[in-house]
Amino acid sequence: LSGAVYRKTLRLASGGTDSAGASIVNLMSTDAARVGFQMGEVAKLAGGPIQIILALVLIIDAMGAAGWAGFATMLLLLPCYGRLAVVLERLHAEKLKESDARMRMTGEVLGAIRVV
Repeated sequence: LSGAVYRKTLRLASGGTDSAGASIVNLMSTDAARVGFQMGEVAKLAGGPIQIILALVLIIDAMGAAGWAGFATMLLLLPCYGRLAVVLERLHAEKLKESDARMRMTGEVLGAIRVV
């Protein structure tokens, strides 16, 4: 999918490689990567809760009260995971801005190559 995006970029007219075009290509390639990643996550979404419940039952059966303590600790840490996700999303947005600049430069280089 990413290859198709880049092939389309090469076919764009030289007026289509401005900063807006670079942003579009960057977003499309990022979206293509996300689609590929999410396909594997769909299976985890369906089987994840079952695995968690089964693991919890086995741990509590094997360890007793210590298993419950571990489960409680895991529940107490959930807000920390939420905050971490917010920070990671902000960092990802900053990375996309930098990537936009790189794609803009790549678009200019490809435009210059087409002229030659």
